[in-house]
Amino acid sequence: MPEVHLAIGNRFTQFKGAAAAYAAFADATAEQLYTAFRNNLSRFSSRKKLPTTKKQFISQYVSELRDFNTAGVVAAHHGTPLSKMRQDYYPVHNDPDVKVNKSQLVAGLQAVDSVVSALDP
Repeated sequence: MPEVHLAIGNRFTQFKGAAAAYAAFADATAEQLYTAFRNNLSRFSSRKKLPTTKKQFISQYVSELRDFNTAGVVAAHHGTPLSKMRQDYYPVHNDPDVKVNKSQLVAGLQAVDSVVSALDP
């Protein structure tokens, strides 16, 4: 049985924080994971210092990954890593001019870096 190392939530609304429905779902998921952690520690990967509170558990085992918006859709459509994308207009299906902004790319890459850094606590 694999161990839980990091639970990653997505669909994060970038301007005003987590959308209400997402926040409720994320809170319920974190609560279930924390209960599972307390009941069966062996199902979770080890940490240098094990959490003793729910807040510590969430900071070590739960992360959010924001939505990549248009940049993510275009990258997936073209099969191009987000790190290789540039601000430009790209064809996507029937639309020849889908604009990808540099700010979307930077924010997306920062979000990925944040999750990657959480993978090696």
